[in-house]
Amino acid sequence: MSLDELKEDLQDSFAEIQLRLEDRLETGRREVREHPLLAVGVAVVVGAIVGMLLGKRKDVGNPTEGRSATRRRPRSTASSSNE
Repeated sequence: MSLDELKEDLQDSFAEIQLRLEDRLETGRREVREHPLLAVGVAVVVGAIVGMLLGKRKDVGNPTEGRSATRRRPRSTASSSNE
């Protein structure tokens, strides 16, 4: 197989993939137009799931992270004895 043939095959494959992608995008757009509330509901659910997964992942590295605002630092004894 020559380089020109390989280039032509790759261009043909790319054009076919592009046509399939455009067809699927149009199908998705049509479904959203026909069922807009369902599309919004799916987007909300997916966003909530991703948010929960990312939130859990953030807490894995440092178990006290995210709770530091609720904890108070102990007062130092030097400042309390000066009063």
